[in-house]
Order: sequence, then structure tokens, then C-alpha cells
Amino acid sequence: MPTYHYECEKCDYDYDVVKPIAEYNTDEFCKQCGNKSTKLVTAPSVFIGTKVEDAEYNPAFGCIVKNKRHRKYLAESKNLIEIGNEKVKTIHDTFDKQREEKRKKTWDDII
Repeated sequence: MPTYHYECEKCDYDYDVVKPIAEYNTDEFCKQCGNKSTKLVTAPSVFIGTKVEDAEYNPAFGCIVKNKRHRKYLAESKNLIEIGNEKVKTIHDTFDKQREEKRKKTWDDII
């Protein structure tokens, strides 16, 4: 989603608002005094070498990640392990195996 820059004419407070393009013409009100704010015209953001929808800011890396390959490179360069992107079947198989080992251990302790 694009970021729009606003300025309050009453208190001179300026701030950015992230909102969808469909809400481009909606009014914004100052976060300090509540007065209607004016949208300032700024140059558009330009991403080189990637699609805009593929790029996103990742707080773990502290930079914009362009795509999966770039994310993998950043993770490897910082010795990080990415979790949470496993396939659902892999997750189920792992937990099924752990449950089975726990049942077997409990059964062995009883006998």
C-alpha cells in the first residue's frame, strides 16, 4: 500500500498515512489537534529490479526484502533460521512422530 504525506495547516504537524489507493481521496485529520489535513504531493517510491508487491520491509533484517531468494540470502548471512514456512504435511508428520514417541515412552514406563 502506498504512503501519503499530510500536513496540518493549523498546528504544522506533518505525518505519513499508509492506505489503499482506493482511499486516495478520503480526508485525513490531524493526530494532534483533529483539524483537517492537507495532502502533500511527493515523488513516488521506485523499486528497481523487483515488483512492488514482492518487496516488503522485514523488521528482523532491518531492510526491504525483495523476494524469497533475497530473504534466504539475508538469513544465511546473519546466521538466522527461518521458521514457519514449512509445508503443512511436514508439520503434521513432525508432530505425529513426536506424539507417537511420547506414547511409546509412556507405554514403556508403565510396563
